[in-house]
Amino acid sequence: MSLIIRLRRRKWWFVTTSTVVFALAATVLTAWPYHYSAKGTVIVGETDGSSRLAEPVDIESQAALIRSPRLIHTVLARPGVTDAVRQDCEHAPSWPERLTGMTAAVCGVSVDDTIAQAVRQVRVSPVGASRVIEVRYTATTPETAQRMANFLIEAFLDEPRPSFQADRERAVARLRKEVAVIETAVREDESKLASARHGTAAPAPVQDKLPSATGAAQQAMAENALIMKSYQRGIVGLPDVRAGLDARPTEAVQADYDALQARITTEAPDPLLLRGLQAQREELRLRLVRDNFPGFRAANRAYLAAAAQKLPVTLQTIADIHPDAPVALAPDPGPIERTLDLKRQLYVDAYRRASALEAEALPASPVNRLVNLAERPAVPDERLGPAWIASAILALGLGTVAAIARDVSDKTIRSAAAIEGVRDVTVLAQIPRVTPAGNLKARLSSTAPALPLSDTLAAGQRSPLVQDALRGLHARLVLAGMAGERRRTFLITSAAPGEGKSFTTLALAQLIATSGRRVLVVECDMRRPTFAAALNLSSGPGLVDVLRGYVPAREAVARTAILTLDAIPAGVPCADTTELLMGTRMADLMAWAKEYDFVLLDTPPTDVLMDARVLVKLVDGVVICTRWGRSKLGDLGATVDGVQASGGYVYGVAVTMVETGQHALFDSRPVPRRAYMAET
Repeated sequence: MSLIIRLRRRKWWFVTTSTVVFALAATVLTAWPYHYSAKGTVIVGETDGSSRLAEPVDIESQAALIRSPRLIHTVLARPGVTDAVRQDCEHAPSWPERLTGMTAAVCGVSVDDTIAQAVRQVRVSPVGASRVIEVRYTATTPETAQRMANFLIEAFLDEPRPSFQADRERAVARLRKEVAVIETAVREDESKLASARHGTAAPAPVQDKLPSATGAAQQAMAENALIMKSYQRGIVGLPDVRAGLDARPTEAVQADYDALQARITTEAPDPLLLRGLQAQREELRLRLVRDNFPGFRAANRAYLAAAAQKLPVTLQTIADIHPDAPVALAPDPGPIERTLDLKRQLYVDAYRRASALEAEALPASPVNRLVNLAERPAVPDERLGPAWIASAILALGLGTVAAIARDVSDKTIRSAAAIEGVRDVTVLAQIPRVTPAGNLKARLSSTAPALPLSDTLAAGQRSPLVQDALRGLHARLVLAGMAGERRRTFLITSAAPGEGKSFTTLALAQLIATSGRRVLVVECDMRRPTFAAALNLSSGPGLVDVLRGYVPAREAVARTAILTLDAIPAGVPCADTTELLMGTRMADLMAWAKEYDFVLLDTPPTDVLMDARVLVKLVDGVVICTRWGRSKLGDLGATVDGVQASGGYVYGVAVTMVETGQHALFDSRPVPRRAYMAET
C-alpha cells in the first residue's frame, strides 16, 4: 500500500504529530544558550637554530602548562576574572543541570570549583606540524571569552624558561668518560691479540687479575713453550725442566693423571673450572715425562694429536720440531679479534658523538613568542540553521511514523469489503455524513458533538447524497427476501449508541412516506426517547402506555408533518423496558400495525440492552447500523451473531456517517461525492 495513501488517510495524525514535535524542538533551540569562542596563537619552544617542526612531546607539555590549575589560578587572581567565570557558569548550565536545578552546586563558590570550571572551557591545539599552538576559551559572552583567552596567553608567555647549558656539560663529560673506558679495553685486547699471535703468554698484570685456575693453566702453557725451545736448541734435558715438582711415586702421579683425564672428559664442568683442571693435568703430564719419558711417549703422542686440532699450528709443524715434543697451548686469536673490532667501533662512535657535541654551537634557551591575541568573537559557535533543518526532518519523520502506526492499528469499519469479509452479510447502504450548512466545527472534525436529531433530519432531506443512499436502502429492503414474499416490518438497531440508527429510521420513514406509502415508526428505545423532539410531536400517550395497557395502540399514534407518516413515540422513560417488550401487548401491536405498508422499529443498541433481541421474532428482518470510522468490526460481528442466535433474520448493514472525502482512500466502492443529476 502506498505511503502517500496512508498519509492522506491519517493526515490529521501526521500534521498534529509533526507540529507538536517541531514546536518542542523549536522551544529547545530557542532556550539553548549561545557560546562564543575567542582564540589566540603563540609559538612555543622557538630557538635560533631549532627546527620549525614541532616535537609532539614538547607541544603536549606546553598545552598541559596552559591548562594547568596553577596557570589558571594566576589568571583568576586578576581583578574581576573570578566573578566573570562564575557568572558564565551560571548562565550556561547543561540540560540535566537545568532540569534538576543543580546549577549552583556545579558552579560552586570556592576557588577550586572556579578553576575546574575554567579548565573545562580551555582548548589548546597545535596548528599543523609547526610549533604554533592555538589557545581557545569558550564562554556565554564574547567579552568573557576574549578576556580569558588573552589573559591565558599573557600568563603563559610570562612563564620562565630553563637553560640547556648545564645539561649540555653533563652530557659531554659522560661521553668522554665512556671514551676513556672503551680505550682502555681496546688496549688490553690488542695486547692479548699480540700475545696470541706470537705464541707467548699474556703479560703478568693481566694474569694476576685472572682466577687461580686460569693462572695455573697459563703457567703450564709457558712451561710447555720452554720444553719446545729446549728440544730445538738441544741444550736442556727433560729432567732439568721441572726440577721443583714434588717427589711422589710415579704410580701415584699416573693415577691422578688418569682421574683428571676422566673427569675432564665425562663431567664437562664450568669453563673456568675446566681450565684449572686442564692446568693440573698438564703439571702431572710434565712430571710423568720427567720421571718416565720413554714409557709415557705413546700417551704423550696421543695428547699432541688431540691438541693439534685446537692450536693454530699443524701436526706437521709439531713433528718437524720433535716427534715426542710437548706443545704449549696458545690462546685462539679469532674471538679476541672479533671482540677487538667491536670495541674499536664503539670507541669511534663514542668519540665522534663527544666531538660533535663539543663542536656544536650551544643553542639559546627556547622562547615562547606571541603570534596574535584573541579578538572579540562576532558570532556564536553554534549554527542553528542545521539544527532547525534537523528538527524539521525529525518532526516529519515522527509524524509519518505516527500516521502509519495509526493506520495499521485501526480496526474500525472503513470499507464495505471489510464488513462483508467478517460476516456473510450485505452492505445495504453507505449513508454520507450530514454536515449542516454554517456549522464549520462539524465540517472540520468528525468527532464534533452530535447535532440535534431534528437538525440532522432537516439537513439530510436537503442533501442529495443522503437521499440517494436512503433510496438505495429502501430498494434493497423491498427486493430482499424470497420472490413473491412481501416484507413490511423492519427492526433497525446498532451495536453501540451514537451509530445513527434513529436518524436512519426516521430518514428512511420520511423518504418512503413521501412516495405515497403509509409508514408507521415505533420508538422502542424507551430509556432515551428522541422521536417527540425530532418530529415536533405534541405530548400524549406513548408506547409505554400501550404496553402497560393504559391506552390502545390506535390512541398512541401521533400524526407528523407528512400525511402518510405516523409515529408512536416512547412516551415517559422507564427502566423495565425488556419486560414490557416481552409481553403479549407488543405482539398485539405488531399485528395491528400490519395495516401499514411499512413498519419501522427503532430499538436500543444490542450491547446495552436485550430489547432488540426480544423483538427480532416479531419483524420480517433486521437492519444493523454501524458508524464509519468509529464502530469496530468485532462489535458488528457480535451483533450479527446475537440477532441470528435470537431467531432474527439480518437483511444487511447500513454504514452511517461516511466521510465522502476520505472514503475513497479506504474503499474500492467509494460513496459518490456528487449526486447523479444533470447540471442546471
